Amino acid sequence: MKVWILTIHNKFGVSSFAYSNEKFCIDHLYDYVREWWYEVAFSDEDLECPKDQTEAIKMYFNNHPDNETANIEEIPILDKYE
Repeated sequence: MKVWILTIHNKFGVSSFAYSNEKFCIDHLYDYVREWWYEVAFSDEDLECPKDQTEAIKMYFNNHPDNETANIEEIPILDKYE
């Protein structure tokens, strides 16, 4: 069994979330990007976040002025200490 951990580093600190699959992490991250998209919009024409999740996430984190970061890590859940 595995768990996926989404970690977002921003000017407010670090937030981590655990999900049962990677898609939930990406959906959460895309919602985050859409909420804060105005911080990376170059002009009024750019105020709408792209509909493609992968493109929007990449653009947001590549262009954020505060160098925000996010990562998704897949971690196995162990049922005993080895």
